[in-house]
Amino acid sequence: MKDLLLDYNVNPASIIEYEINNKVYKLTLEEIIDAYVASNSSSMFKTSLDKVIRSNPANIKQYFEQMGKLLLMANLSDNIDAFKKGF
Repeated sequence: MKDLLLDYNVNPASIIEYEINNKVYKLTLEEIIDAYVASNSSSMFKTSLDKVIRSNPANIKQYFEQMGKLLLMANLSDNIDAFKKGF
């Protein structure tokens, strides 16, 4: 899947920053991919990424911003540092 991003000149090591409660969290696209691929949502993630690429590759960054936000929101009740170390 990371190779697919490179085909569209998107670097999997790109970092997205999120500010939540005055604290900044950073996730790379690669971390987001790995988290979803390792989860029960792998099929949904792959299917939705494919749809984004087919409809408008310019929206790839926005897609990852939203998927990363979902990861963070799903894990806010847990220790975020433990979450990030799990990648």
